Amino acid sequence: MTTRLWVVVASALVLAACSGHSKKSEPSDVIPSTLAPTTIPTGSSTTVPVPTTRSKPGYRNSYQLPTTVAADCSSDVTPQMQAWINGIPDDSYLSLGSKACYRVDGTITMQNRHHLQLNGNDAVLKPATTGDLKRIGVAILGGSDIKVVHLTVWGANPTAGARPDAYHPSLVGQHGFKVGGATDVVLDHVSAFDVYGDFVYVGGFDGKPSSQVMVSTSTFARSGRQGITIVDADHVTIQENVISGVAMTMFDIEPNLPTQEARSIHIIGNVTGSARAFWFANEGAHADVGDIEISGNRMKVATGGLIFVYASSGPYRSTYVITDNQFIANYKVADQHSKGALFFTHAQNVTITGNHVTFPKGHDMPAIELRDSRHVTVRGNTFANAGSPLLATEGSADYHIG
Repeated sequence: MTTRLWVVVASALVLAACSGHSKKSEPSDVIPSTLAPTTIPTGSSTTVPVPTTRSKPGYRNSYQLPTTVAADCSSDVTPQMQAWINGIPDDSYLSLGSKACYRVDGTITMQNRHHLQLNGNDAVLKPATTGDLKRIGVAILGGSDIKVVHLTVWGANPTAGARPDAYHPSLVGQHGFKVGGATDVVLDHVSAFDVYGDFVYVGGFDGKPSSQVMVSTSTFARSGRQGITIVDADHVTIQENVISGVAMTMFDIEPNLPTQEARSIHIIGNVTGSARAFWFANEGAHADVGDIEISGNRMKVATGGLIFVYASSGPYRSTYVITDNQFIANYKVADQHSKGALFFTHAQNVTITGNHVTFPKGHDMPAIELRDSRHVTVRGNTFANAGSPLLATEGSADYHIG
């Protein structure tokens, strides 16, 4: 939800956070804004021809970013790094300097590339300027079989996080990672901190949706907009990440146009901290949306609201499986006059099983609210301190509670 009327009853939640790249890390109260690579190598900013090293298994070629590219964040190396990537053929393995700090005031782009892996070797890409609306840390546009691992994008937003002043309208396109119209993309053991936009944005490019995208075992803290956004894509898996300090919604599925899609989306095994809006929101245009799985996730800190699925017309949004999650319900954010923690309008084939949801004491909040929704199964959940388990109105039918 890029523009939304919120009902915020209290002040912003305490900033949750996380540390490290391991999936075992969990949000804590604070992540230092001064966090930096353990060591920062030095080097000049002169670009030299890229040397070819021994190939990596599965790739024809292997390349190391020249040590003559400044690795201490002393100067902007966007042109040198982009020229290096552009000069490397497909079917290649690319490596950055170990724990280096590269000042990147622009966007690093891989466009219409195939069978590439970029290993950051725990390097950081960090700008020294505010930038403009369109600056992205790493943009993967078109192409196929692209993998980015062990790389951190550190944004320039000094007020990022779950706080009212995190959102800067003229800069909200500055995402950490963007996948647009690409197929078979993996972001693994990556990080994004202090961005003006989203940690990860998955959408289309040249009229083509993204497909087969995996975001796994990564760490994200302090955004200026959403956490992870899916606008136009199919077969996206967001798995075993640690995410906290989100200015708006943690997981946002929101097609902008009826011609876009969001299908086969799997949000699995993530550990999450604070977000000012919803933990999961699915609104947007009357597009093809469905086959959504939310399973095995664990909230450590409450978000403003929990789950919000809304469509006013068009095809029913179909097939939501929400199972085995540990959720914390809240009432600080509402939309469409919703009352329930798990809210569905114009949806069908919804299964909610085996979840443990803790509700705020002293607030008569329904666990689930249905409007114009059908074929709903609710079974084996624990709704601690909830009001009624189910509120069904406005043409809802065929719902079962066990």
